[in-house]
Amino acid sequence: MSKRNGPQVTLEAAPKNMARTATLDLRIAGVPDRLADAPPYDISDLPLRWAARIAVHPLSGCWIWTGAPDRDGYGRIRGRGAHRVVWEHLVGPVPGGLVLDHRHEERGCLTRACCFPRHLQPVTPRENTLRGIGPSAVNARKDECDHGHPFDERNTYRHRSRRDCRICGRGRVRRYKARQQETAGQQDYRRAA
Repeated sequence: MSKRNGPQVTLEAAPKNMARTATLDLRIAGVPDRLADAPPYDISDLPLRWAARIAVHPLSGCWIWTGAPDRDGYGRIRGRGAHRVVWEHLVGPVPGGLVLDHRHEERGCLTRACCFPRHLQPVTPRENTLRGIGPSAVNARKDECDHGHPFDERNTYRHRSRRDCRICGRGRVRRYKARQQETAGQQDYRRAA
C-alpha cells in the first residue's frame, strides 16, 4: 500500500464486489505485450471514497466509475474527470498540452467511464479528436470526396485547415458562373423594357 494522504482502502474496508487489484488477463483484453511492462496499478492505492465508486469489469479489466457521470458519460470527482483525477493520483500530472484519450483500441477500452490508467493515453487534443467518431474524425479518415474523386496530391487543395476536391470545385465555379450570366441576362432584359 502506498503512503499517500487521505484514507486508504484496506482489505477489510473494501467492498466485497471490488477486486483487490485490477490486473487483467492480457490475452482476453487483447492488450499488446508492450503494455505488460507498465507498473501494476491497484485500486487500494486510491482514497477509499474513490475506490468505493469503482467496479472492475471482469473481462476487460476496466475500472468503471459507478459514481455520478456527466452528460457525456465521463465519471466526475468534484467537478473534474474521474479518469484524470485517478491518473494524477496514481501516475502523476498529465504532461502539459496533452489530454487523456479513452478511445485507444490497443488498450482494450472504449468506455468513457473507465479510469484505469493502463487504458488511458496522454495525446494531443487534435489526436484525441481524430481518434474519435465525430465529424472531424470521420472527414479526416476519408480518402475520397462525396462524389468519389480521390483526395490525392493532385486533386486536393487546402484552405483554412479544410481540404476540398479540385474537380468538384471546378464544377461549382462553372455552375456559379452560369447562374451569374443567366442573372445578368435577366437584368439586361428588365432594363431594356
